Amino acid sequence: MKMPRRDLDLAAVLHQLDPGLGQAWIEELGEGWDNVAYAVRRPVGDDLLLRISKFADPEERARTLHTDVALLDFVAAHATLATNRVLAADPQTGALLLTPVPGRSADLLSPADPARAARELGVFLARLHTAEPPPGLVEPGRDLGLWRREAASAWGEARALCAEDVQREVDSFLAAPLPPRPERMVFCHNDLGDEHVIVDPASGQISGVIDWSDAVHDDPARDFALLLFDFGDAFFEGAWAAYGGTDEQLPVRARWYGARAGILGVCDRARRGDPGLTASLARLRSVLARPAT
Repeated sequence: MKMPRRDLDLAAVLHQLDPGLGQAWIEELGEGWDNVAYAVRRPVGDDLLLRISKFADPEERARTLHTDVALLDFVAAHATLATNRVLAADPQTGALLLTPVPGRSADLLSPADPARAARELGVFLARLHTAEPPPGLVEPGRDLGLWRREAASAWGEARALCAEDVQREVDSFLAAPLPPRPERMVFCHNDLGDEHVIVDPASGQISGVIDWSDAVHDDPARDFALLLFDFGDAFFEGAWAAYGGTDEQLPVRARWYGARAGILGVCDRARRGDPGLTASLARLRSVLARPAT
């Protein structure tokens, strides 16, 4: 069961993590699927981040926290860009005290120099994809056939809400053969889109990457998919060049993953009548229009 645990005494939890934060105050930032996030405002010094698990079962909460700490420690040891670092953890309450990655997400603040940002992310991924995670730290990726069936199911519900030319393009994509699996599987962020790339407002440069909850051991193309979908072709090409990869089929697979993610996003926005549907459709059609080889 996952629900925000509003009965927790957050001040007591914070004191348990770090007794030196007695003068700090706590401000809720928002919640995700597994956790609620809070800013820890200090009278002196930078803010910190407090994350509270939504798992009700104490054993599951402690087990998940242990995995999260190991995952964040592993990422921090191998990343060339800033990530959240663990300062303290309490398995009993499921609380983590973290360093933040200051700035705004790239969906709200575009990098000032996209070419430089693309190169930095390409180098970031080149290093990340050579890191070997400890056994059991992350799960293997899912079967592509299952992914396609999920996308097709979602599309079946939203198809009639889209124009006929979009229907033809998506139908053609879903009917095409699946891309071949790569020979090399790597540690992947697996959700490297614009909402998880953080930009420094002062410099306009990338300051870090956040949210590793979807990390997997799978196709390196997974980490290029949303760079293509969210940032566009030129950005993707710059990141791929900086990555220095020799897998000629990776761009093809990145296009497939990006298109699938785009289809799910379009379906969700179409059902909700989201005003962002037009922009999502334009990006999806741009990805679908890329050559297959």
